[in-house]
Amino acid sequence: MGLPSDFMTALTLPSVTNARASEDNFPGSGHWFIGHTSMLISALGLNPFKDNFWTNSTQPDSTYGSSIEWNPALQAVVSVFSAGPVGISDSIGATDATLIMRTCMADGTLLKPSKAATSFDPYFLTQTWSDSQSHIWNTHSWIPSQSGSLLFFELLCINMYTVFNVLPHHVWPVAPTGMKYAYFTWGDPQCTNGASATPCLQPFSETTPIGVQTDRSNATIVPFKIIVIAPVLSSGWTVLGEVDKFVTTSPKRFAQILPTATGVSVDVVGSPSEVVSVLFASPQQKLVQASVTISGDGTGSITV
Repeated sequence: MGLPSDFMTALTLPSVTNARASEDNFPGSGHWFIGHTSMLISALGLNPFKDNFWTNSTQPDSTYGSSIEWNPALQAVVSVFSAGPVGISDSIGATDATLIMRTCMADGTLLKPSKAATSFDPYFLTQTWSDSQSHIWNTHSWIPSQSGSLLFFELLCINMYTVFNVLPHHVWPVAPTGMKYAYFTWGDPQCTNGASATPCLQPFSETTPIGVQTDRSNATIVPFKIIVIAPVLSSGWTVLGEVDKFVTTSPKRFAQILPTATGVSVDVVGSPSEVVSVLFASPQQKLVQASVTISGDGTGSITV
């Protein structure tokens, strides 16, 4: 990892676009912890990134001997949330392809947010030594729409064994005045096509906060949770996004989201022949999934 002086020097070098925010990789170490260092790197206009990682817990013929990577999913999430490069260091044939595909398109294009995830100010400023291993990181994505852009948020909550209530005025950037928001937990089995939206999608307002909490970590496995906060459109529909990707509404994927009189239209980009599936919530509180096969020009549209 570079020093602050290295990061500052990069301001004089326009060709520098990224800076490593983590320690050296070692399986089982805490080198995923980049929320604090990313605050400085991101503020300087650079994309932070973490060192490479294993996508499986063990690797054949590893130079690290019997070392175990206990948290490959967390490593992958932190990597793509950094908005910088994602580096894997598996042995040939030992990569968890399913895990890696949650970070990218079929052709490998990373599905990143608009900004690197950084430590969440309202929680960061109240932390004490006793809870220094608990984290909330905040990132967001801007998606073009009719009159400006729609703002989606994602919170990465790590080892939060006590509840912290997140309110709309806590998130950054400040949500547009008058826009209603709802949230869901990434990977929630209740968030599935055809199901009722009520158990999955919850209102997010100054009177209905998000009570952020995870399981408590043990000596090896670090629990984490992704909270996705999405705007409720003027048509009453909510776009939950690509719920099989860690960044569900990446600006790399979504070219435009337009509310219609009775629904919503979504323009997406991707690799030719790639199937893109998007989950929606209707005004009648029904979850609806729709898919499109990307055409030869790399575009596709979905309307519900």
